[in-house]
Parts: sequence; structure tokens; C-alpha cells
Amino acid sequence: MDTKSEAPRKASPAFWSVDEPPERWDASEDFRPDSWYARLLFDVERSGLLMLSGDLRDRGRSAWLELENGSYQYEADAIRRVLTLAELHLPKSVRTVHVILQSDGIAQSHVRYQRRVGARSSASAFAVTDEASLISVLPPRAMVYAPDYATAYRRPMFNFGVNIGQRMMIMDPDDPLRYQVLARINLGADLGRDWYLRSSVALNIYNDWDTISRTSDSVLPRVRSEIRQYLQEGNTGIDALYLEKRGMLASDLIYRAYGGILEEMFAGVGGEVLYRPFPSRFAFGLNLNYVWQRDYEKRFSVQDYKVLTGHGSVYWASPFSNYDAAVHVGRYLAKDLGATFEVRRTFENGWMVGGFFTLTDVPFEEFGEGSFDKGLFFRVPFNSLLPGNTRGAYQTIIRTIQRDGGARLEGIGDTLWWEGRGHRPDALTATRARMVPQ
Repeated sequence: MDTKSEAPRKASPAFWSVDEPPERWDASEDFRPDSWYARLLFDVERSGLLMLSGDLRDRGRSAWLELENGSYQYEADAIRRVLTLAELHLPKSVRTVHVILQSDGIAQSHVRYQRRVGARSSASAFAVTDEASLISVLPPRAMVYAPDYATAYRRPMFNFGVNIGQRMMIMDPDDPLRYQVLARINLGADLGRDWYLRSSVALNIYNDWDTISRTSDSVLPRVRSEIRQYLQEGNTGIDALYLEKRGMLASDLIYRAYGGILEEMFAGVGGEVLYRPFPSRFAFGLNLNYVWQRDYEKRFSVQDYKVLTGHGSVYWASPFSNYDAAVHVGRYLAKDLGATFEVRRTFENGWMVGGFFTLTDVPFEEFGEGSFDKGLFFRVPFNSLLPGNTRGAYQTIIRTIQRDGGARLEGIGDTLWWEGRGHRPDALTATRARMVPQ
């Protein structure tokens, strides 16, 4: 629980490498380790990573590997694992290894490793004065269009999860604590060609929402203050169901477009672009959404209220103790204009804590109790609490009161920068020593 100390390295899954005698493998009968890529792919997948493609360039002196990390909380640990296996399986002629980590169709990071000796080297070969000097962090880039090898993963590729969750309502004068226990069913699918399906369904187990009697007195469009109706009539319902397309317009310009049920109160279409010049600590984003307010039952119907909402954003990864700041300026769900200011700190073990406040052209007396929107962010990674490697985490936003002014879409409008935070050049540079093969 020590948030200031670097999390210990966890052991990767243990298995007999394809480099060992065949009788020790746990492979299908049709597996043929007839190339360096086939052997590397076999071991990389059993380490909890996806190997997307591989290429040899410069007359066999450099190897380019494109992967996706779905298991390791720290990108440095995923890179170390890949490089360790690359030492076993790459040809001896390879002098440099380029690792590109991709996430949902977007190349997030690019690391180059300078091999000290040929393949199958001992650990003593890495006993250099500064091991981190073997690693260079380069601008993220997409893989070549026609690599020597590409893994033909079957599409669609589904992921499914069920978990028990809770939801709290705090600081109501009538009852300071109300709660719900629910089961969440999450289904995602990689449909191919950088198209994705996202969905989440909530199934009520227990709640005391029926004790809520307070009704909204808001003079603004009631985009959030009618939360009572959503909690009571939609305690079981669809929280999200949308299609998404992601990709890269350039190495420093990425995008996402989406449409469907975007969150529990709004459905519609929208998109986001992010300009992330390398290695600048600043990034610039823009999101635009046209949405309809959903019916209270949280199924497929919508109400008459619709709005065009969007924001321009500036992000800054400060050099001070992993503090990040952002400013979002634009139009909110209640059609008010203003800006949201937020600061977050990510600790060495992955915990994140932050706060935000929003000021718009809505006068305090019209906004109502609380005067303006504000709250706290929390993100608790499961990696430090569970025995294996995982990227899962518990995330929540705590507000003292939910009003209509300053309301934005939750978890859909401006996520590209925060999703790639662990891939940022400053974050990768600080963990270079952790990437060196062991």
C-alpha cells in the first residue's frame, strides 16, 4: 500500500520455453517452430502478451516487434519480458531490437534496445555500468504495412467479464449514505480493422434507492439532477453499448470515433482527436459529441432533449512527482459554456488521486446547492493487491452533490491522453532500467 515506492517486479508466468526439448512443450501437434518468429510468438503469448507482427531490417541487423500488452500493469515489465524472450529466439545477426506497444489500433510507445552480444547470451552480458543506456525511447509509430511476419488472430476476438460492484450516494440531507450492490457484465470485442464493441450491463442485487424522495428543482436542463429516476427505474439496465473506431492519422495524431449508448444517461455519436508531439510534456485534444438524453429505464429509448457538446483540451505532464494537469474548455450537457480544471497525481505503485472543478456561465444561484461542480478522482490498481499480473483497476469519481451545470459525458469524451499516460516518454524514460532483459 506504500504509494511512494516502486511496485516490486512480479514473476511472469512460468513455462517451458520452445527453446527446450519438444517433449516439454505444451503445444498443439500442428505447431512448427521453423522460424524465429514462430518460436518467439509461442513464448510471448504464454507470457500474457499478443504478438502482432515482426520484421527484420537492415540486412538482418535490426528486428522490429509489434505487440499488445493486456496483462502487465507497467509497460516496462511487458517490454522487459519481450526483450528477454527476444534474446533467446532472435538471430545472432540482430544488433538492435525495436519494440512497438500497441493498444486498440494505436501505437502508444516505441523502445529501441541495443543488444550487447548475440542471441542466447548469459545474464552477465548485461553487467554494464549503466544498463538503462541500452534502452532508448523513440517517437511512437505504426508498424510497416507488410512485415515479414504477421499473426493472423481470429476476429472477432471477444473478452468477457462479470464482477460485483457497488454504487454509493453520499451527503443527501435526508439520508447521508445510500448504496447499491450490483453485478456488472462487461463484453468487449475486437472486430478487426481497428473496430471495437464496448458494452456494460448492470444487474441489481440490492439497493435502497426507493427511500429517495427528493425531486430536482433545477432551472437548467435536467441532464444530471434527475439521477433519482435513473437509479430507481433503471437499477437494472444498459450502462454502455457502442461501436468505436480507433486509429492514427500520423505518429503524433490519434483519434477515436464512436456511436451508441455512451453512458447511463446519454446516447449518441461523437469523436476525439489528440495531438501528442514527441517528446513534449504538452498534448492537445478536441472532442465533439451529439447526444440524446436516455429514458430512465436505461434501455434503448431516448427522450426529446438533445445537445451538441464538446471541449478543447490542453494536457500537461509536469516534471514534479508525476503530477498531471488538464484544462477543458467548451460546451457542457446543459448547454452552458465554461472550463474544467483538473490535477491528478499517479504514484509509483500505480495509484492515482486527483481533483477537479468546473466554472461555467451559469450563475451560482441558478446552479443551485454547491455553486459549481467539483469532485475527486480515484484509481486503485488491482496489480498490487492480487498475486498475478493484471491491468485491472477500480476507478471512481466522488462528488459532494450532482447538479446540472458543468456536466460532461462520463468516461467517453476525453480519454485518449489518460489511457496513454503510462506510455508517455517521461514515464518510459524513468523506467528504462526496468526494461533491460533479465
